[in-house]
Amino acid sequence: MNIKNDDNCGWINDLEKRKNIKILNENLECDYLIVGAGYTGLSAARKLSELNVGKKIIIVDAQLAGEGASGRNSGYLVDTTLNDGFTSNKELSNYKKKTDIYQLGIDTIKRFINKHKVDCDWKEAGKYFASSQLDDYKKLINFSNILSKLGFKHNLFNKEELSKKLGTNFYNLALYTKGGILLHPGKLVRAMIDTLSDKVELFERSQLLEWKKHKDSIHCKFINNKIITKKIIFCTNGFLKSLGIKVNYNFPLTLTASMTRPLTKDEFISIGEPSEWGVLPVRHMGATIRMTKDKRILIRNTAEVHNPFIMNSNVLKKESCIKKLELKKDFQHYQMILYSLAGQVLYPEHVMALKFLKKLIIIFLQRAVIMDLVLVLAHYLGNRLQ
Repeated sequence: MNIKNDDNCGWINDLEKRKNIKILNENLECDYLIVGAGYTGLSAARKLSELNVGKKIIIVDAQLAGEGASGRNSGYLVDTTLNDGFTSNKELSNYKKKTDIYQLGIDTIKRFINKHKVDCDWKEAGKYFASSQLDDYKKLINFSNILSKLGFKHNLFNKEELSKKLGTNFYNLALYTKGGILLHPGKLVRAMIDTLSDKVELFERSQLLEWKKHKDSIHCKFINNKIITKKIIFCTNGFLKSLGIKVNYNFPLTLTASMTRPLTKDEFISIGEPSEWGVLPVRHMGATIRMTKDKRILIRNTAEVHNPFIMNSNVLKKESCIKKLELKKDFQHYQMILYSLAGQVLYPEHVMALKFLKKLIIIFLQRAVIMDLVLVLAHYLGNRLQ
C-alpha cells in the first residue's frame, strides 16, 4: 500500500513548505519507536523525551508529519460532546469523566502554545450545537438538562438569534457552550513538529511494512531498511488494522469538506460581520461548519466508510475526474470555481456532499455572499472526530 496525501489542503497550504524532511535510509536501533507522526505520535515523542533523558527515540510516518488527519480536521477543541449516548442520570458520572479528559487536553495544549509562543489562531469562541430541524428541540433540551446538572454554562438560541450570530438563516435552533476552542489545525501540528526535542529523530515518507518481536527487541521492516527497537508505540489510529493491531477495533472514516477563499469586506458586511464561530451537528455525522479567523467558511459534510487499502492512483484519478464534472455541472450557474482533488487519504465523496453544499451556498447567496469555493476533501481517521 502506497499512502500519499494530496497537495491541496487549505489548512496545510497556509503554511510555508517544510525543507527539513528526512527519509529513513539506513538501519537503526533505538529505545523507543513511535509509528505515526500526527498529534498522538508527536505528543508521545515529546513526553517520552522529557521522561527518558538519554534514551534514543525515533518517530516514523508513511506520509509527511502532521499532514494526515491532524492537519485536515475542522480545528475544534471540545469540552462537551452531544452524541455520546450519555442521556440518563445513570451515565452522568461517566460523561463527567469524559469531559474532564477533554478539559485536560485543552489545558495541555494551552500550556504548550503559551510555552512555545505558538500562533495557531487560538480562539476561545465556544461552539454551537445547531440544527435546521425543529424536531431536534427535544434532544437539545435533554442535553441542556445534562449540562445544567454538571455545571456547564450554556444557552439555547432560536432562528432569529442564530441568524444574527452566524450570518445565515439556515439553522432553526442551537445550544451554545462557552468552553470550546477554535484553532488552525495545520499551524498547531506544524508547531509540534518544529518544537520536537533534538533528541527525537523524525523520519517521514518511511512506511512501516512489518514488525515482529524477537527475544527482548522488536524488529521493524521498512522498504529498504530496518529499525530494531526495545519498545514500540503505535499512533496510526485508523491504520492500526494494516499493522495487525486491534484488527476489529476501529476503522478509517472518510469525510468531505469545503473551504472558501476569505470573504471580501463587502461580503462580510453583508452577513452582519459575525465574530468567529463554530457549529457542530446535533445529529450523528451531520455537518460541521466554521467561520475562520481570516473570514473563510469551512463546511465539513458527509461521513462514509471506505477502505483506503484497496484504492490505487488510477481509481482515485478516475473518481476525481467524475467529481470535477459533477461540480462544474452543479455550480456553473453560480460562476464558482471548485477544484476536485484525490489522494489515498483524500477520497472524493458521494454526490450527497455536493447537494448539501449547494443548499448552503444558496442560503449565503440570498444574503449577497458570492464566493469562489475551494474543495478540500478531507479524510479524517479514527472514531468520532468532529
